[in-house]
Amino acid sequence: MRGTIMIIDRLRDLIHRYDDKNAYLRRFLREPKGHEMFLPAMLGLRFVMLLGVTLRFGLNRANYADSLQLFSLVRISLVVVFLYILVLAALQVLAWPRFIARMSKFIQVLIDIALFSLLYFLTKDPESDLFILYFIPLLIAAEYFGLVANLCVLAYTSLSFAVSLWAGQSHLKLNVSGHFCALSTPSRRILPRYSLSQAARNRFACMPTFSVFSFFRRLIAICRTTAILSAP
Repeated sequence: MRGTIMIIDRLRDLIHRYDDKNAYLRRFLREPKGHEMFLPAMLGLRFVMLLGVTLRFGLNRANYADSLQLFSLVRISLVVVFLYILVLAALQVLAWPRFIARMSKFIQVLIDIALFSLLYFLTKDPESDLFILYFIPLLIAAEYFGLVANLCVLAYTSLSFAVSLWAGQSHLKLNVSGHFCALSTPSRRILPRYSLSQAARNRFACMPTFSVFSFFRRLIAICRTTAILSAP
């Protein structure tokens, strides 16, 4: 009888030790906290990105000589991105709790993906290097969100990037009156012949690879920390 009780107590002890060792891992998969200064760093990175994108569009202005309405949309988009960064900077200074709130992070990720998809489309180049802009929302998601949220963000990012590629290759244009025109190529011709270059495929495959790496790099760090803490 005493031996049975000792075995049961031993099993309980093992279960509690296992729970303690994996508590960090479970919390990480559900909702990692992330470093509080990571979000301001991403804000600074957005500003640097805006300067680079503005310079890029300025140097390639000659490519929009036949589509002035599209270049006007470029200007409007850059102004919108600038105002968006200003709003985030104001939140950081005046309302820090709101700036680092979970909902704020989620909204920032969604807006980033939408704006970066628009900028990517406006480059008129399916092989543009502006696809690296998508790394900003993916990094924020990997730093602050759990596994399920990261998968949702990755799906939204991939869908937005695919729409940008499709719209770019379909030669989406605005007519002179400013109204939205039909695609320059009939849809029945687009879909059967739609294909991506190898460079565009590489960019498309790069995003899930980067997202998985960014998320699980922190998972590996948590596992190492857990192993150190549980070492005798």
